[in-house]
Amino acid sequence: MMKMSLLKLEPLRKKNKNICELLKKQDGSTLVMVLIYMTILSMLGITILSVSLTNMKMKLVDQKVKKSFYGAEAGIEEAHARIEKQVKEAIDYGDKVVEKNLEYLKEHDYTYESKKYKDEEGIIQQEELKDDMGTWFEEAYKEFLNSKVTPKDISILDIDDKSYEYNYLIDILAANNYQFRNIVTINEDDITKFSESSNTFDIIVHSQNSSSDDIKKQISKKFSIKIPKYNPTTDETVDESYYKPVYVSRDTKYLYNLDMIEASGFTDNAVTAKGDIILEEGAKVTIHDGHVYAKGNIIEKESTEEKKGNLTVNGNTMTQKDILTDGAYTSMNFNGDVYCKTLKISENSSHSSLQVGTKADNINQKFRVFTEDDLELNGDNSSIEIYGSYYGFTDGSLETTDSDDESSAIVINSKDIGKGSTLTITGEESSNNEFTDGIIIGGTAYLNFTNKPYQTGESVAIHGNYLGYTKGILNLNNEIFSIDKYNYAFKDYNFSEYNYVDAKGNKINIDLADTYNDSKTTLYAKDKGRILGKLSETKPFTIQTGGKNGIDLGTDTIIYATGAYITKDKMKADKIAYGDYGTLKYDLKNEYDTKTTDKDISYSSEFIKDEATINKEDNAICYINNNDVAIVGENGSAPKGISNVYRVGSNFNSNNIKGIIITDGNVYISGEVTFRGIIAAKGNIIFTDNNQKNIYLDNKVEIKKIEEVVGISNDVNTYSKYSSLIETSSWKTE
Repeated sequence: MMKMSLLKLEPLRKKNKNICELLKKQDGSTLVMVLIYMTILSMLGITILSVSLTNMKMKLVDQKVKKSFYGAEAGIEEAHARIEKQVKEAIDYGDKVVEKNLEYLKEHDYTYESKKYKDEEGIIQQEELKDDMGTWFEEAYKEFLNSKVTPKDISILDIDDKSYEYNYLIDILAANNYQFRNIVTINEDDITKFSESSNTFDIIVHSQNSSSDDIKKQISKKFSIKIPKYNPTTDETVDESYYKPVYVSRDTKYLYNLDMIEASGFTDNAVTAKGDIILEEGAKVTIHDGHVYAKGNIIEKESTEEKKGNLTVNGNTMTQKDILTDGAYTSMNFNGDVYCKTLKISENSSHSSLQVGTKADNINQKFRVFTEDDLELNGDNSSIEIYGSYYGFTDGSLETTDSDDESSAIVINSKDIGKGSTLTITGEESSNNEFTDGIIIGGTAYLNFTNKPYQTGESVAIHGNYLGYTKGILNLNNEIFSIDKYNYAFKDYNFSEYNYVDAKGNKINIDLADTYNDSKTTLYAKDKGRILGKLSETKPFTIQTGGKNGIDLGTDTIIYATGAYITKDKMKADKIAYGDYGTLKYDLKNEYDTKTTDKDISYSSEFIKDEATINKEDNAICYINNNDVAIVGENGSAPKGISNVYRVGSNFNSNNIKGIIITDGNVYISGEVTFRGIIAAKGNIIFTDNNQKNIYLDNKVEIKKIEEVVGISNDVNTYSKYSSLIETSSWKTE
């Protein structure tokens, strides 16, 4: 039986062995694993993508929520700004009511509604009036704001609706920017007006902002408006006082003054020129206060009888050169001390005048004249009047020079002296005189022939009196002949030969004495003057004395005269016995040099501008430049070729201009102009045409300029000075 069993099981074992071998094979396993992993990764990716999309949607929603929130907050801030605007307008309204009531009081003897603010002595009860002014202001302030409350809800407005009138407490425009809309509302129940029991105006503002997906945020805030204390002086120490509005914009303001630009050397002068000061075409110029300085000449040029020119200076006038009229119908008036090389009415200045001080009996209206060289009266129908002291201080007592510039004299070439032209010097005391009062004529006149000057013996010289130095007069005989209406002597060995050219250009020998007759002794100026004095006594017909009223040097006013002088129709010999003149002449020269020394027009170079700083509202100009400049008032015109021209009507509102003008070039002033400030030029200062020009020194002048004015938006204004009057509370989201 055992044999049979073994034979039956053998095929089964063989079959099982084949299956095991099959299971042990690994062919295709990698593909299976890849499919399994890909399935797992795909499931994870789908899950992550789904989560990311969900998160992005949440962020977009959050962003829209925040934009809605900030949009709603912006509506609240806009409302705040508009409330401040209305508070400002309420204050302005209160001011106007107070001003109107005050005007009423003035017209009705300070009586208002049966209440009188004056006591029996006519004294205004200021404290009582001040209290009532506060009451008027408060009532008007409350009335204004109460009347501005809208009678119904303020609903959303179309941003393009231009018909809406913004007359209420808060004028709102919708902030419409495609996706978001702003709705700012004030419910009628949210408003509590000023009343007898409440001095606070309360208002609750609701602001809602929504997106196109209807995501909404709504915020509300309570605003409480207080009543400001009436404080017209705007005293910043008073709590809750109100001020004039300060608009928050990008205003840039500059302030110019002489200290800021580090100006020096000229700031005490209304007008300073390194060149000449010139009056043209009959210009009328008055320096009302302040000094005038010119390194060059001060000239008034020719005018006509219809356009008489005039320069008036109420201050000191100082120049290293000449002060002169150089045309007909011109005049100069100086109410201050005068310092110049020569004070002159020129040959072509008929009908002209120079006057220093006034005739009035007032020591404060008497002034001094210092001349390094001469005082000259050359025009017909003209006059020089000096009410005060005259110092022609340059000593010309000896012939130490051939230059007549170093010998001060009074020279008169007017053909009608005593018959139309006059000279008056009073020698009176002035209030500011540290020197001896009177008249000093330190030199004598010269005859300017072609080869060299001839010194005369005349401290006061009239054209033609040098006949006294000719042979015929010295010999006291009639050996004379006439050339060009003037007499000259025959040649003699005691006379020097001088070349004279007559009106036709003919050269003629003029014989004038250098020594005494029949002697080799030199004739000095004082000697020639004494000869003239003797001749005026022995042969008065040969010497001109200017007529009875032609020359008036006062009575006993001559302190020192090197040569002969004339006063009140009398020729007098020199007056050189004044013992202190030797010291005095140096003191006078030092005074002159101090006043006429070159003025350094100095300022900080960083303030040289390409264009003028102009504040049209204040009618002010600050011009600091290297170029010529012209200020043109009404009826004026600018000189040709001037590019920097500033006119009334375009740059200024009126002829009343203030400013600082400093330039390395020339300054032209034309038309009718009143200028307050300071003018300084390294070139010339020229006044043109016959319109009146008034100059006032103001060395404290300040000029402001608004460089950039962005202005105030028509929609949102910020009035920061009123923020203290508005309290906010109860902020919340709704």
